[in-house]
Amino acid sequence: MVEKLTLDRGVRQIEVNDAGECITVMVGDTGFRKRMTQMLKYLKEKETEVRRQQEAFAEKYKDEADNPSLKAIDEAASLYKNLCDDISRELDKVFGEGCLRKVFPGVESPDIYLITDFLEAVAPIIEKLSKEYNDSINAKYSRNRKGARSK
Repeated sequence: MVEKLTLDRGVRQIEVNDAGECITVMVGDTGFRKRMTQMLKYLKEKETEVRRQQEAFAEKYKDEADNPSLKAIDEAASLYKNLCDDISRELDKVFGEGCLRKVFPGVESPDIYLITDFLEAVAPIIEKLSKEYNDSINAKYSRNRKGARSK
């Protein structure tokens, strides 16, 4: 006979589109918040770096009318797309493979505003799921608990 052990690992699913696809929130994993914080820090650093590079391109490649050239615009657009693609990969590390593909079906490379909208929308859900998980754990292991074998 094989015994089966089932534990609440703190894994929660959030449905993110009409097709019923979900992203994973691991509220019971202490590394989840660390990965989330690292991703947000990465986002801020990359955004600053790309802004600085875009300004440098605009200055370097000005045309006769003192406007950024098409080359500058193209290079800045490539930098921006690379930033957004990098952030998408970071979000996959936090929420599971294909996170933004699920959240924004049909969008090849979500821009920073879509990504920010997603993060602002998901943050209160994560907080709610985390609170529910913590409340469940606190109730289970409170001082008033009598244990599974007590009567």
